[in-house]
Amino acid sequence: MKGYAAVDWRTEQVRTARLLLRPWRAEDAAPVRIACADPSIQRWLPLPRPYTLADAERWVTDEGHANRRAGNGLQCAIVGRADDRVVGSAALRMDRGARPVAEVGYWISPWARGRGYATEAAVGLCEWAFAHGTPRVELLAAVANEASQRVAYAAGFRREGVLRSTVQDGDAWTDAVVFGRLATDGPPPTRRFLPDAGELSDGVVAVRRLGPGDEEPLMDERNDAETRRWSTVPRSWSAEECRGYVAATASLWLAGTEARFAVVDVATGHYAGSVGLRVTLPAFRVAEIGYGLRAAWRGRGYTARALRLVSGWAFERTGLVRLELGTAVTNVASQRVAEAAGFRREGVSARRLPTSDGGRTDEIRYGLAAPT
Repeated sequence: MKGYAAVDWRTEQVRTARLLLRPWRAEDAAPVRIACADPSIQRWLPLPRPYTLADAERWVTDEGHANRRAGNGLQCAIVGRADDRVVGSAALRMDRGARPVAEVGYWISPWARGRGYATEAAVGLCEWAFAHGTPRVELLAAVANEASQRVAYAAGFRREGVLRSTVQDGDAWTDAVVFGRLATDGPPPTRRFLPDAGELSDGVVAVRRLGPGDEEPLMDERNDAETRRWSTVPRSWSAEECRGYVAATASLWLAGTEARFAVVDVATGHYAGSVGLRVTLPAFRVAEIGYGLRAAWRGRGYTARALRLVSGWAFERTGLVRLELGTAVTNVASQRVAEAAGFRREGVSARRLPTSDGGRTDEIRYGLAAPT
């Protein structure tokens, strides 16, 4: 390990296969101004609005060198090695105290996205930090910032938890996923347990990842009288809860803990319901599945079709070997759905389910094993 004694923080550069991470220069102000006016960058960074050329000039000549001047980090312009064109920003901020740890941050200009530059820059900074004796690098990404989390996994980071109300989402404070990468970890990328699903369809129904625009129909589904009858919570869903549920979908999917699907009526394109798959025993490759349907689409066999699509994806793409589900002993409609989708009744668990009125009820347990 080199240590940091010989580092000239003012001039230090990091090279990767395609990129040079170098100190900011005065001539970088114009591309910085254009990039930092982009709504997606403004959303996740506490930037002036509007972002002016004067703001950019102040950054490239002063603020963007603060960590270098203090000797505790590298604030870098990400430029192409072939043409020296600015494609983004990356920073390595270091704690030189009792807990030797560094933190990586980045943004990519709108015209340079989709090429893996953020991942390449993050990996380069991690390798530089490890080579100089830092054992751990951290990364924070807002729960709703899917793009940044994808970079973290691609760069070899591991999800370690959620910090409440610690980063900005526009003008509000929001929760952030904390990632860590150790010098002793294996090479990137970090393997994901739940791969992307795209859209799955049998021609009558389709299932796709729950996403923006599904908040209102989700609330309609969850607050329908028949759904509330079998709910395990004693309250209705609020609009804020539905927004949060949808916003967290990508993060949980990337984490490999839960896949949330919208069920779509192919003929109309309308949201008909939802299916959720939660990995309950990852070491045993077992997951629990749940489902719901809006009133207007009941009685058409849509839920059983959706369950078959999700089950097929789970067994073929994720390595799961068993799916489980449960229904209240008096919920005959849900039991018919489970059996129509191929699940087998395996027994009754006494008083396992809470009810919406605060009581408890017995639950029929079903299972479905992957084909051998």
